[in-house]
Amino acid sequence: MDAIEKHFRERQRNPLAIRHYVRSLLDAGHVLEASFYFDLLLAADPDSIETNKLGYHLAIQTFETGVQRYERALRKAGASEEEIYSLQLAYYLAFNVRRLIADCAHCLVDMELKKDFGLSVLIQAIEYVGEYELARKFIRYQYRRVGNSPHLDQILKRILIKRLVEFLRLA
Repeated sequence: MDAIEKHFRERQRNPLAIRHYVRSLLDAGHVLEASFYFDLLLAADPDSIETNKLGYHLAIQTFETGVQRYERALRKAGASEEEIYSLQLAYYLAFNVRRLIADCAHCLVDMELKKDFGLSVLIQAIEYVGEYELARKFIRYQYRRVGNSPHLDQILKRILIKRLVEFLRLA
């Protein structure tokens, strides 16, 4: 029994202890067990931002289709637009919904991203969509936050070269 599980066993009614335990189960890949304990967490603390973000992450890993309840709860609890759009984008990427990925990424790229999760998911979306306008906005507003990343540079170069070739064909 590790320290997080021991803490949870000692404080089974404490939402914070349950949340840490569910997070550790998810990180360890124990999705079914995490889902069981998440139901306990949701009963104990249904209006918490952290609980509903955890529910979103669990829904992504289990390919659950009913994430609207987590989104409504996040909005009601006052979660930031960045957090909500980042979670939506991660969800759409899991389901490969190209149109919704592009729409959500366009909303997210215009925001001042404060969390690394949002930036990471946005980069995944740019690679998946491969759209020039999205790459251009990313370079203009978000690129400075990313350190030296040869992989990202290669993705952006590929998108920009594709756009250049299309432009030259029109000329």
